Amino acid sequence: MPVMEGIGPEPEVVARAAAGDGPAFRTLVDAWKGRVLSFCWRMAGEGAAAEDLSQEVFLHLYQVLRRYDPARPFAPWMRRVMTNVVLNRLRGRPERALRLEGDGEEPRLPADPRSPDPADSAEKAEEAALLRARIADLPDGWRAVVALRYSEGLSVEEIAAALDLPENTVKTRLFRARGALRTAMEKSPQGGRRP
Repeated sequence: MPVMEGIGPEPEVVARAAAGDGPAFRTLVDAWKGRVLSFCWRMAGEGAAAEDLSQEVFLHLYQVLRRYDPARPFAPWMRRVMTNVVLNRLRGRPERALRLEGDGEEPRLPADPRSPDPADSAEKAEEAALLRARIADLPDGWRAVVALRYSEGLSVEEIAAALDLPENTVKTRLFRARGALRTAMEKSPQGGRRP
């Protein structure tokens, strides 16, 4: 679902938060926490790391908010703060260890006859997990444009503003990331399904 520029706190809330008003800053955090956490999750690939990154984004925002120019739209500036914090942290991050999920036995309920075919649902879930793993393997710059494009629903122009990059660079990174994902998915043992 695309994120509209108008969604978020009113300009006066941002101005009050920049002046040090705690409740206004809390309103700002509440307005952005879902988008920031979603972006961090897509970039970090796991819940705990995503939550830590999200907290770092808001801590950094608190420190730099007084530099925000109220004559400019807040959403692109906020996205730039978010992506810079996350990319800077990920560049210094050690390699992630692979983690197995679902090690424990979970109780099973009888199948609902109205539900989709369990084999089909399992296949789709497996393919989605594989795609997430392949996205996590992308270089940070490519992963950032993919996350902003498909999780935030941003246009190339908005991504360029958020990352402070030329539009052609964003287009190139999107093109290369899609190509790398397509190749990785075709080589997967699941039979060459496309992302």
